[in-house]
Amino acid sequence: MKPRPRSPKEAERLAAGTGEVITEVRRKEAVLKTGALQNAILNSANFSSIATDEKGVIQIFNVGAERMLGYAAAEVMNKITPADISDPQKVIARAEALSLELGTPITPGFEALVFKAEGPFLKATKPTTTPKRCAQACRQKMQQGLP
Repeated sequence: MKPRPRSPKEAERLAAGTGEVITEVRRKEAVLKTGALQNAILNSANFSSIATDEKGVIQIFNVGAERMLGYAAAEVMNKITPADISDPQKVIARAEALSLELGTPITPGFEALVFKAEGPFLKATKPTTTPKRCAQACRQKMQQGLP
């Protein structure tokens, strides 16, 4: 049997505590649901999701990215930047185009991929990543001096 409150103030205090517990339980449930939804999206094979840290090193590489590009997450996460799995010729061309457009030198590599996503130049761009087999072939051509 629950003890009965001795005064209206005590009853009010108990009711407030109960409300706080209920609110906290609902908040935790919402966090769990949100986490489950994020995991479902991130682990979906239908969507490619690649995220980097501030230095450009890949931190997230989901199943969809693995399927689309042919790299295992273990090959790329904490090791390389998206520029390393992009078509080198497209990255160079993008850097040159940005340099002309903005009147400032843009280095081919990760900077060329994210420059407009930083600061006042925010703009959506076409992806430059290529499947593993294509990226390897492009690198070999460039090493041999072929177009």
